[in-house]
Amino acid sequence: MLFRSVIAFGAVILLAPGLLFSQGGGVGIAGGSFSSSMSSSGSGGSVSSSGNGTQTTFTYNYPPGGTVFVIAGAPYSGHMSSQNVRTLASGAHLNMQTNDQPMTYRDSMGRTRTDAAMSQAPMMALAAANFKPRIVRLPEISDPVAGFRYVLDDTNRIAHRITIQARQNQAQAQARAAFDARSPVAQATPHAMEDGVTSTSESLGTQSMFGLTVTGQRNTTTYPPGTYQGNDGLLTSVNETWRSDQYGLMLLSKNSQPDGSESTMTMKDFTAAEPDPTLFMVPAGYQIVDETGQFTITLPASAK
Repeated sequence: MLFRSVIAFGAVILLAPGLLFSQGGGVGIAGGSFSSSMSSSGSGGSVSSSGNGTQTTFTYNYPPGGTVFVIAGAPYSGHMSSQNVRTLASGAHLNMQTNDQPMTYRDSMGRTRTDAAMSQAPMMALAAANFKPRIVRLPEISDPVAGFRYVLDDTNRIAHRITIQARQNQAQAQARAAFDARSPVAQATPHAMEDGVTSTSESLGTQSMFGLTVTGQRNTTTYPPGTYQGNDGLLTSVNETWRSDQYGLMLLSKNSQPDGSESTMTMKDFTAAEPDPTLFMVPAGYQIVDETGQFTITLPASAK
């Protein structure tokens, strides 16, 4: 039986009966054959995977010379955690899904590392209290100083190396300039959309999170009757974000939908301390393989 899945940033998408994929860059197999595809956020490439009960093959399409935007002077470590909750008419709450994304590290020079990971398992297994899905980790290092991206195969001790081009992130300076120019709390400005739907954006000013100054924004979408799944009354959805312009990071996002579902993405384990420099280096004893096109990594199902 062939399974297919698509991985979206910060989301979990179920496309085949009995299988659940979480965002990341690896796969652990619980049994059966499958194929999947995912986008590596900000990587300028893509990864697809296929496998059976004994091994998984990842196919990378990272074009050489791809552009990598660099944010220097803003080191950090942390990861995003998302939670989805639905409120029923009775007032009861359903905790639908909690998903922790991989740890990401960035040093003062703008080098980054993401310890990409993904799990796969039958839904019935996930429901078991003592079930622990198998995880495959394929760390990715972006080194704009040296001009390379590395995908680390820790199982076979191979570092796949791809050339990159560094580009300073001008949006960082522009965002800070815009922040300095605007008032702490802007007036909400409605924007008309199709079918009478309106969208309103408003500034929430600033506050401190993890010692960083973050800027808040709230977007409210209003749906007249008949414009959202046959609604017979006015409905609204609200999205609130808090972002550090200096670090180029979103630290908190809240989204509520008319059907009573709410999703929250929160930065976890954040620190602005300089990460261990060895995180951005190829470990000793690894074979470095220069890649100029599509390449694959094949791992046994028991790999971690």
